[in-house]
Amino acid sequence: MIAPLQFNKLPKWKIFILLYIFNLSKNLMESKFSSFSFILFRVCFWIAPHWDDLWLNYLKLLYKKSKFRKAALLYKKSIYLSPTFSTVHKLGEFISKRGNLNDSFHREFINLIKDNELRTMVFSLCKSKELYHPSKFWLYHLVFNIIQIELNGIENFKRSVNKNYFGWSHHEDIISQIETILSNFTVNESEIFNNIDKKVLSTNQMKEDLTDDGWRDYVRLVILLYKFSSSKDDENLFSSVKESTLGNPILVDIDEAKISQDLPNTIFEINTFTKYLKNDERKKLNVIELGAGHGRIGHTMLQKYTNMKYTIIDIPPALFISQWYLSNSFEDKKVFKFRDFDDWDSVKDDFETSDIRFLLPHQVEMLPDKYFNLFVNISSMGEMVKDQIENWFFHIDRCTEGIFFLKQYSDLENSFDSINISKSDYPASSKWQTLSDKTNPLFSSFFETVYRIN
Repeated sequence: MIAPLQFNKLPKWKIFILLYIFNLSKNLMESKFSSFSFILFRVCFWIAPHWDDLWLNYLKLLYKKSKFRKAALLYKKSIYLSPTFSTVHKLGEFISKRGNLNDSFHREFINLIKDNELRTMVFSLCKSKELYHPSKFWLYHLVFNIIQIELNGIENFKRSVNKNYFGWSHHEDIISQIETILSNFTVNESEIFNNIDKKVLSTNQMKEDLTDDGWRDYVRLVILLYKFSSSKDDENLFSSVKESTLGNPILVDIDEAKISQDLPNTIFEINTFTKYLKNDERKKLNVIELGAGHGRIGHTMLQKYTNMKYTIIDIPPALFISQWYLSNSFEDKKVFKFRDFDDWDSVKDDFETSDIRFLLPHQVEMLPDKYFNLFVNISSMGEMVKDQIENWFFHIDRCTEGIFFLKQYSDLENSFDSINISKSDYPASSKWQTLSDKTNPLFSSFFETVYRIN
């Protein structure tokens, strides 16, 4: 992976040469001899190929020379060094903070996307109103996650991209969740661990993100999530749904089942909002989810509720992943795949007869009023800017007659867009009825609110 240079691991003569050439390269970047910097940077890469400052300064040189195609290729190459690692890359941060979806770098990057369907989705997003373009936070992840898909394959997305879709891989997040669950749930951990196969604890499946001790904490978290969610499963979802192996998930053997952190989190969330559905709503569920990640909510609900229509609105590559995942998971269901359209009437019949539908964000404007009876949004609005949040609350109110489930960070600092989004920034209508509003008992950094919209 790209990392700060560890000088104690290099001979002193190499350090001297490296720093001399590196500083000379940076000085030449600002002079009329900047072309010589390219040669000097290549020498530096030969000496210290994983040094993050070297990659970043070379990227800056490419930007200065308007060599955006080379910059896009450089960024892709930097991810190659560690394609499943989930931390923020300095190069991506530099690119997204200075850019937008239609700038020269991103145009060159989009042209390099190998998959035609994914590239078409991104081009369609580019043509939409800026209000529906990704924030700088999600612009970073759009590029980073596309590169991860190309490197690891979509068939392995649960070991790479999914770490950005409510799939926790940072040790501090794992510990925080464990502490939250133990404060809300009485459990005999030693008894649980005595029944766990020791191979599960010793086989670290997340070595890029976690130490062996961190992996044992991850196993501990998955077990606690499973036990807690099982105790709250009024919908009996655990008995009727299965964890999918599509996407190559990181699974833990529990009670003769293979479970990842996705399934217990999803089952707990579904139980949280379905208890407020009226009988007539249950009989004919029409669900829309904004920012669905890989489609874990839909995957679970489609197994349980046979009388359901499910719509995802998202940006690529998330929309591309969820479309692949759900289409392959439910081959017997009719799917309205993403497409460009200019008005509702041109797609109405096909949309309404489909069980699963996929849309880009700007296409919400063409959906009819009061069309859905359940709207779900989990951990994606906090990473938007405020005018985007306000716009989505307008459409949630317009499109929904029924339940709205909102789960977000209580307070989130977005350094990419230089904003802080807190719970008070979500402009719920005074006409909405608040049915439940509490701190999430699985992760105290989140709040979860259930509204009824009439």
